[in-house]
Amino acid sequence: MNRSLNAKPSTTRPLLALILTTLLPLMGLAFLNWHFGTLQLLYWLEIWTVLFWSAVEILFAERTHDPTKALALEDEVLQFEGFRRKIGELEIAGGYPPVYPRNASTAVRLLLGGAVPLVILSLALDPLGWLSFGALTKLSTVTMLFVAGCCFVSRGIVVREASLGRRQFERVSDLGLYQQAGQYFLFVGGLVLLMAADRASPPTIFVLFVLVKLGYELLRHRPGRIPKHWNRVTRYFRDEPNWIEPTCIESPEGKPSIEISANRETVARAGVARAFLSDLMKYWYYGLLGPLWVVSFAGILAVGSDLWWMAGVMAITTVVLTVAFVPVKTAEYVAEYGHMTYRVYDDEIVGYDEWLTEVQWRLEFRDVTEISIQQGRIDRRLGTRTIELETKDGRRIRLANLPEGHAIHEDVKHRIR
Repeated sequence: MNRSLNAKPSTTRPLLALILTTLLPLMGLAFLNWHFGTLQLLYWLEIWTVLFWSAVEILFAERTHDPTKALALEDEVLQFEGFRRKIGELEIAGGYPPVYPRNASTAVRLLLGGAVPLVILSLALDPLGWLSFGALTKLSTVTMLFVAGCCFVSRGIVVREASLGRRQFERVSDLGLYQQAGQYFLFVGGLVLLMAADRASPPTIFVLFVLVKLGYELLRHRPGRIPKHWNRVTRYFRDEPNWIEPTCIESPEGKPSIEISANRETVARAGVARAFLSDLMKYWYYGLLGPLWVVSFAGILAVGSDLWWMAGVMAITTVVLTVAFVPVKTAEYVAEYGHMTYRVYDDEIVGYDEWLTEVQWRLEFRDVTEISIQQGRIDRRLGTRTIELETKDGRRIRLANLPEGHAIHEDVKHRIR
């Protein structure tokens, strides 16, 4: 297994890229007539950039967190547990370390949990005058692309050289990186809101904001920051990052008597249907969108047409979330069931992932308390069946969307008896 980058990691290159990008607004102030509105939008853009690269960094984290001790959402549809349950790693090209599909759960939650509030805040703060998108029209296209490119590339250099190159991915958990990105969101977002009250301040205050952010960036990326910084900050909130060793399950000896694989095309179609018919509707009514729509219309009815912009905010948020949510939930379902092969031995059944080349679970027949075969509306349309095994310790293991589900159900049922 190749766990090293092709090039020797540099300690000065990421730090230099970070400093130059952070001080870039001072050049804009001196030569391009930038003001607080421009700086606000630059920092707002940088929050999006940090969220993206933090999600990438999370995928490489070798350690995993204990979900029973984490402050996390209880709703399984928002946890993306289909990713979380995966065991194994994926090798990628370029000499980079492997990525862990289980970490996609935390990465997606970071992107959706950060992107949705950013979209709502962006659309809500502009009509209120707290965030001026008009500042973008005063910048040339070349300037906008240059600034955005500098932010994106510098953060990528930091991740490649500092995190991957110096092997920090071996010492962190996905939850620790998630928390650090959240702290950045709160700090820089707070700076943006403070700027809204100080737009008429002299250039010296502009410089002060830039230097404060530079100090914060140096604090975050100092040597040894990963174990020390998190422990001090997160202990204050009683949410210290915790981690456990990833699970590894040995494959049983011998040859299975029955081996049946899921049909990937069928599983993909089932994943799309489930995202629309169950998960998306559940998220709509009991998650964020339903209550926000109610609040928006209540505000419009109470105040009048002055709050019509709230309906626009909610419409855009709904479209953005739906476009992002359905593909992610489909990918989660395919990752969990699309590459599975189920092997029946004399005294147990094993779930093996062909994609990750790892055993995902082993279940002895003596531990099975109940077996059922289901054919809901999705299975009926696809001509498949789903088998569910319930164990003595309360677990439910699904063999989803099997084209020959009836045959394996009868065989396993006979062995349990």
